Amino acid sequence: MSGFVFLQPDAHLTPAQVEQHLNVLANEIANAQRALVTARERELDARKVHTRERDRLLLSDACPNVGRASEDVTVAERDAWINTRIDDQLWLYKTAKVQREDAESYVWAIKDQIEVLRSIGVLSRQAFDMSGRTR
Repeated sequence: MSGFVFLQPDAHLTPAQVEQHLNVLANEIANAQRALVTARERELDARKVHTRERDRLLLSDACPNVGRASEDVTVAERDAWINTRIDDQLWLYKTAKVQREDAESYVWAIKDQIEVLRSIGVLSRQAFDMSGRTR
């Protein structure tokens, strides 16, 4: 069992079952945080490559001049000129950024699920205490 633990809406968990699910989710958070670190490193590497190539083109003699003279271009046109020449690096960076954002979202989703499961655990303990059963 890893990741999200989908429970049936009418599931009645014992306190021990809640604890078991919490342990699984705690381990999943550790895995998700490692994956997040990896995603951040990939994003940083992709950004470094993209920025280096962009700067190289900005400083090249072939880069169009931005200005108001007849042969000059707008900033948007210059950026488009650059982006067409480093399309692969740009999309690798954008992809790495989305993957990092997804990894962050997953960490938060697991943390949210733990909070929900803790509430279920409180209710489970109360139900067992009221019924006089042992946990």
